[in-house]
Amino acid sequence: MLTTIFLHQLRQALRDERVRWLAFALVLAGLTALLSGLARQQRLATEREEAIRADAEAWSRQGVVDPHGAAHFGRTAFKPISLLSALDPGLLDHIGSMVRLEAHKQNVASGRPSDAGTALTAFVPFTAASALQIFAPVLIILTGFGVFSGGGARQILRLELASGVSPRLLLLGRFLALGTGIAAVLGVFGLAGGVGLWRTQAPAPDFVRLALLLVGYGAYLLTFLALALGISALCVSARSALAGLLAFWLAAVLLVPRIGPSVSAQVFPVPSVPVFANQVSESIDDGLDGHDPRHTRMDRLRARAMAQYGVTRIEDLPVNFGGLALEYGEAATTAAYRQHFDALFTNYERQSRLLQALSPLSPRLPLQGWSAGFAETDFAA
Repeated sequence: MLTTIFLHQLRQALRDERVRWLAFALVLAGLTALLSGLARQQRLATEREEAIRADAEAWSRQGVVDPHGAAHFGRTAFKPISLLSALDPGLLDHIGSMVRLEAHKQNVASGRPSDAGTALTAFVPFTAASALQIFAPVLIILTGFGVFSGGGARQILRLELASGVSPRLLLLGRFLALGTGIAAVLGVFGLAGGVGLWRTQAPAPDFVRLALLLVGYGAYLLTFLALALGISALCVSARSALAGLLAFWLAAVLLVPRIGPSVSAQVFPVPSVPVFANQVSESIDDGLDGHDPRHTRMDRLRARAMAQYGVTRIEDLPVNFGGLALEYGEAATTAAYRQHFDALFTNYERQSRLLQALSPLSPRLPLQGWSAGFAETDFAA
């Protein structure tokens, strides 16, 4: 009986011309975005390799130099680009791709389109991930809203129940039939992603991450399917079922994921890059508490050194006071950088926790974290 219900619902879905065209449009748009993402990922990887070579060449051209001067000259560390970023770029455009390493300084990441202090989950351009997160639920809603609701569906349901079939079996059969369609769509994306990984000779863990990433999307889309069938069963009118489901989609998929980051950025604001750099400079010049200028700290250091060695003049110290001053200054600047970077990262973590707290309002929010995590394009990566 379950097989009969399953095949009947599957045939109905395949006969619906609207469903076929919408599914084709979704897959086509998603694969186009995936191919575009792969091309972009390859371009970024090529640019990264060229930048690494240029940085190494510039370093080598210094010749023989003083170690301290070489430390001031510095090197650049470049972030590896995840192959799965073609599917979900996540925060790739917001966190930056390189960090300048140099003496006495701790620089923020650069090489990103926007250096403004914004929430880490701002809206990104159309990608394969957004196709599955935003438009796939619409396809599920349009397919499932009339399964139990509406005049024709209600008549068929009454006949099925009169024949002795249990409501649970009817619900399960329809869920499995439409879930097969979801699995087919995800299979196309998985196959395309797997071919892309294979062509780029990706390591085995990338294939595992791709599989786990698709598992998350499967759970997300099956949640919408369960909701669509449940609302369809509760509503007599197909129009009411469709209106309720589209209202939920609008709020849960579009509004909450868009408003949430803005709210988190207002509640836990972070400074822009120039403001952050200015705050660090002020802490170095005026002390962490803002009331301990650099020259005052140096006077105290000079007095302590002379008292420690029992002399009255700096020139009589048995050690190089310039070395002591450098060591002390390095400790002070390190403390300033740590304080400000800790505060910055703490606010980013608070933004993330606030978004997680909004997850009951939107299944898309936890999926975004899952997707970017396995694509290695989240904040932790």
